[in-house]
Amino acid sequence: MSRVPQMRFLLDKACLVLWDEAPMVRCHCFEALDRIFRDILAVYDSSRSLFPLRGKVVVVSGDFKQVLPVMQEGAKTGIIGASLVMSPLWRHIKALRDVCKD
Repeated sequence: MSRVPQMRFLLDKACLVLWDEAPMVRCHCFEALDRIFRDILAVYDSSRSLFPLRGKVVVVSGDFKQVLPVMQEGAKTGIIGASLVMSPLWRHIKALRDVCKD
C-alpha cells in the first residue's frame, strides 16, 4: 500500500488534531494544513469540502499574549501580519480562554 492512501485513511479516521505552540508558527502553516486536508480528503467526502480543515476539530494551544511567529530579521508589522490571528481561517476558530485556571 502506498503512502498516500494510508495518509488518506488515517486523516479520514482522525477526529481530533492537536497543535501545541501554535502562536509560534506563521499563519501560512495553518493554511497549508487546511489545504492538505482539503486535497487529501477530497476523495472521501466532497460534501465537507466547504468546511475549514474538512470539518475536523483542531485544538491549537499556546500563549497568544507572549509568543509571536518566529521570523529571522522580521519587522514588527511583518511578524504581526504572519500571526495565526491574521489568517482568514481565524474567523472559524472558537477561542476558549482560562480553561485551566490555577
